[in-house]
This record gives sequence, C-alpha cells and structure tokens, in this order.
Amino acid sequence: VPELCYMTGLTDEMRSDFKVMKDIAVYTRVNPNQRHMNLQNFINNIRESPACVRLLDEWGLMVPENTVDISLRTLPPETIHFGKLQSESATPNADWSRPATSKHMLETVDIYNWLVVATQRDSRNAGNFVEMMLRVCPQMGVRVADPTLQTIPNDKTETYLKCLKDRMNPDLELVVVIFPSARDDRYSAIKKLCCVDRPIPSQVINSRTISKPDKLRSIVQKIALQINCKLGGALWAVRIPYNNAMICGIDTYHDTKTRAQSVAGFVASMNSAVTRWHSQIFIQSSDREMVDGLRSALVTALQKYSEINDRHPEVIIIYRDGVGDGQLAVCKDHEVQALEKAFFSVGPDYKPLMAFIVCQKRINTRIFLPKHGGFENPLPGSIVDHTITRRYLYDFFLVSQLVRQGTVTPTHYIVVHNTTTMDPDKIQRLTYKMCHLYYNWPGIIRVPAPCQYAHKLAHLVGCSIKEHPDPSLCNKLFFL
Repeated sequence: VPELCYMTGLTDEMRSDFKVMKDIAVYTRVNPNQRHMNLQNFINNIRESPACVRLLDEWGLMVPENTVDISLRTLPPETIHFGKLQSESATPNADWSRPATSKHMLETVDIYNWLVVATQRDSRNAGNFVEMMLRVCPQMGVRVADPTLQTIPNDKTETYLKCLKDRMNPDLELVVVIFPSARDDRYSAIKKLCCVDRPIPSQVINSRTISKPDKLRSIVQKIALQINCKLGGALWAVRIPYNNAMICGIDTYHDTKTRAQSVAGFVASMNSAVTRWHSQIFIQSSDREMVDGLRSALVTALQKYSEINDRHPEVIIIYRDGVGDGQLAVCKDHEVQALEKAFFSVGPDYKPLMAFIVCQKRINTRIFLPKHGGFENPLPGSIVDHTITRRYLYDFFLVSQLVRQGTVTPTHYIVVHNTTTMDPDKIQRLTYKMCHLYYNWPGIIRVPAPCQYAHKLAHLVGCSIKEHPDPSLCNKLFFL
C-alpha cells in the first residue's frame, strides 16, 4: 500500500541542510568506545538467543565471543615540502593548514589580469576580499595586481553571464564571481561558460563566506591556495621514490535523479614530483563504453606525458574508486586488458610495468586501538594486511585520515593487477603518500589524491557543465 511506504536514506536536500546533518551526526558519529560496546552487545544478543544459535548451527556458522584481536603497524609520518626549500613534518594531527598558508607555495602562478564580479549589494564584501587577497598572497609567494572590480545591478544569471562575456578577453587570466546566495542553476551556468564556452580558470564565492571580518584572512588564504591550483600551480609535495612513473586516478559520477549516462573522471600525474595533473572525462552508459573510454583516456595521458617529459613512463599505477565486490571481475578481465591495449597503441615495443589498485570506502570493517581500558581510533598511517583480509585477494586496510568525531572507517585497497617490482610494503607506502597530495585539504585524506581529483572532476561535469571541458584547461586543476 503506497500510503504505508517510506523512502529510506537521505535526500540531497537533507544532506545540504546543516542542522539536519548535525542532528543525525549525534547517532551516526559514535565514538570508538561506544561503537565497540554496541558491537559487543550485538554479539552477546546473538549468542544468548537460542533461535539465533540454532539457525547459525544449521548453516555451520558460529559467532565468536569477542571482536578479533589483530596487530597493526603504523607508517612513519611524511615530510611535507613547500616552496623555497621549506618543509614541515605531517604530525599525528594529519593537518598542515598553518604552514600551508604561512610558507611559500611549492609552485606559484602570479596574477596580473583578473576580474571580480559582484552585485552592488555585495560590493563592500568584494572590496574587502580584493584588499585581503592583495595582502596575503605575497606572503604565500604569489604576486597579485589590482583586479578589475565590476558590480552588476542584480543577481540574475543572465546579468552575470552578460557581464562576464562583455569583459572576457585573451589577456584575462582569472575570473572571480561572488554570489549573494548559493543557487545551483546560476553556479552551473557560470561554470559552463568558464569551462566550456569561454575557457578560463574561475572561482565562485558565496558572499556570506567573506562577510565576517574576523574570519576573512583565513578564508581568503584558503581561496588563494585554490586559485593557485586552478592557474596551474602546486601547493606542496612529498618524496616520491620514482623518477619516471605516472600515477592515475579514476572515479565515476552517477546521476541518481535522472539516471542519465554516468560521467567518469580520469586524472594522471605529469611530473616526477606528482604535483601536476592532466585530466579527462568520458561519458558512459555501459561497461563497454567505460572500457573504451579508459583506453582512450590513457593513450591521451601517455601522449601528454611524453610531450612534457620527452619520454613515456616506465611505471603506471592506477587507483580505481567506485568499484564494489561484484565489479572486481570486470576490472580484472576487461579494464586492465583495455589499459594494456592502450600501451600497444603508443607503440608495439612499449611495455611499461603497471599496478591496478581498487579503493573501497563503503565497508563495514572498523579497527579499534585499545588504550587506557577503552578504545581510540588508530593513528593515520595504520595498516592491517593480515587476519581480516581476504584469503583469495591481494588486499590491505589503511587508516590514512584523522577523524575528530566518531569512529574512523579504514579504506580497503585491493591490488587487482601488478607487474611492477613493488612489494606489498612499497604499494602501501606509496598509497599513503598519495593521500597527502589533495590540494583542497591541507591534511591527509581518506583516498589517494588522484581518486579524489577524479571524483571532483566527474562531479563538476555530471552536476554542472554536462559537457566535455575545453582541452586548454585539462592540464590545470580547474575543477577544484
């Protein structure tokens, strides 16, 4: 009966409501002590129920009395390298937001010709933003000239678009658009103009974000970091033990509302420091199109890598996100073969070493660290590659990020294919290093940076611009 049916899960509207998510977090972000106690109670309830025990006996199953005790190892903290040969150790807090804004960026792009557009009502906030940009950027190693500040009479999408089109010229390097409020249709229109029709790096800012004087400096510093990436700069680096390797990330965006074709994002590193990225998207409606798109994307990335470095990479490491257990066979039997065919397209004698690693975030496994009679979250860099791993897979669990609320969920990595000389320890160390290189967060994230870049790219295209971005932007992190 339809009247008695209720949809489960959270809608996008719920997820965008801060108050709703804050209330839900009370029940979902349970600390390690509470979660372990809940699990133990669940185990006890099953073991003390004769009906449950009888049913499990019929299946030949038994639930142990306690959670499984395992040993883990923790990788040493990485050193984060900034500009002017400055560096900082990634402390157990997994956060380097202060040095990221107080030290020089690794590779900077100066800004001489840029445009700021805001409504007349937001002209004061826009002026304060510009003033703060001119003040903080030199401290971070970026020279910034005064922008053209253009005010418009209203916040209609057409007004913004007309203003931008009228003032765009070949010398313009950056567009900053300030909105009075968040609105998806207006954001999509601006991004489509700046990513497809008239390609130029763009930054959209909500006026309320820059309206509080006491927080303006820290906010503008973060915006400046993001802008530098969009212009082709780099913020920091970690030591990578390979001189001629290309590290790639793949993720897909599925539109659950329209059930339209999926968008896959593909990013590939273009230098030995793994600080520059080339990106592509391909639109797919079937596994076949995914395979064909992957092959084409890798061929293009290899050609671009060769243009920049005058050689092709000897080692290719691919991190693939968004793959469930049921799709592992497709990855191994079809996607890996398609990628190997891409090598032959480059040249009949080109046979690089390759590792294909699947990242799984949505898992039920939890790891607790006993301490002082209770339980805590494991430290970033904690690895488990035995006991709870699967007998028939080459896999491991890695806790890379620091969680301040709730219980941390490790990421499950499955090495589907590996012809490189890397042993499990080296793959695990490289994976952890990659979690330090996402430039939208001055800390360690849950998945390798190329996966998160691919996710951001696919989401921007799938949600907003709905088309292939202009190729002139594809060697910059324009989608951050």
